[in-house]
Amino acid sequence: MLTVGSTKIETVDAPVVLGDERLRRLYGLWREAHAHGLRAPGRAFVDPLRLRFMIGMIVLMDVQPEPLRFRYRLVGTEVVDHLGVELTGSWLDQHPDAGRIDQIAAALSLAWRGQRAVRFTYKLSSFKQAWACETLILPLSHGDGEMPLLLAGQIFPKDMPRFRRGQEDEAG
Repeated sequence: MLTVGSTKIETVDAPVVLGDERLRRLYGLWREAHAHGLRAPGRAFVDPLRLRFMIGMIVLMDVQPEPLRFRYRLVGTEVVDHLGVELTGSWLDQHPDAGRIDQIAAALSLAWRGQRAVRFTYKLSSFKQAWACETLILPLSHGDGEMPLLLAGQIFPKDMPRFRRGQEDEAG
């Protein structure tokens, strides 16, 4: 486990380490799909019907292997509402919270290079408060000519306020 301040990055070998039931369910589905072959499940795993309990909380990241970089392919609406920014189409190094980029990159790199599930927990400062957030990052296999992909399930506290369009966070 890597710990930086309130941020923790760890590989997941059992669902019990995940704090949120939806992440445990997502991990279980991924493990079940993973068990059917030697490789992680492919893009077909990202089925809106299968993952309907996570819709809005999913982030898909393209992986550029050399040099290693990550691009937000899709950011769910709940993630956008909680972060207050749309990241779809941007590279990780364009993330508005520059102080968190290295931590996010470390978690994504661990999942990608190790082809393992990774739990990323951190405190998000928003609306003049620090909120405990949890993310599960899962590698997906790719075919010839396909961009490698990571799937992340992002959980925010139930009582955390959401941004409205055009609203800015007044004090981090």
